[in-house]
Amino acid sequence: MVLKGRYDLQISTSSDAARQAYVEAVDAILSATGNVESALDKSINADPNFGLVYSAKARILQLKGKMPMQNNLPRRQLSQQPMQQKENDNTHRFSSHLQLGRGQLG
Repeated sequence: MVLKGRYDLQISTSSDAARQAYVEAVDAILSATGNVESALDKSINADPNFGLVYSAKARILQLKGKMPMQNNLPRRQLSQQPMQQKENDNTHRFSSHLQLGRGQLG
C-alpha cells in the first residue's frame, strides 16, 4: 500500500505513524502554528528511512537559523598550500578590472 501526504502525493514511507507525524508537521508549517520540529522528530523516530522528513527538518532548521554546528558535520580536508596560478589563468585580468572600477588604474 502506497501512503500519501496531505495533498494526495505519494510519500516514501510505509509507516502510518511517520506519515501522520509528517502531515502534522506540514500543517504546522503552512499554518505557522504548532511545534514543527517535534512533529518532524516523531516522523523520523517512526521511520528513520523516510527521506522527505529529513529534508523538511533541514529546511525548518535553516529558516529558524538553527543549523547544526560545523563540528558535527563531515569535514573535507583542505590543503594548507596556496594554489598555483596556471599560465592560462585570467585572474590578473579580473583583478585589473576590479582595480579599474575603483579608479586605481590609469
